[in-house]
Amino acid sequence: MSKGQAMYCFGLSLSGAIAMVCFGAAFAKHYPYFGYEGDMDEAAGACFRTAIAFGILGGLSVVLFVYAAAKQRMAPTNVRGRYEAV
Repeated sequence: MSKGQAMYCFGLSLSGAIAMVCFGAAFAKHYPYFGYEGDMDEAAGACFRTAIAFGILGGLSVVLFVYAAAKQRMAPTNVRGRYEAV
């Protein structure tokens, strides 16, 4: 995985976590315009647990970013794409 892919994964995870926190907060306040007829508190809890899962995935993508950066730094020069002319 490259650094760009790890950052893309982090961005998606962050946006998902933010969206789930917003939905969870709205469900916790019993926002009436969702059209949801079930238990609002249970739905809010599910949204917050999903936000935690997105946070874990975001943390994993940060770890992969650091790993890719360290791997790129440790690689020899010709592996980075700067090939010598023959």
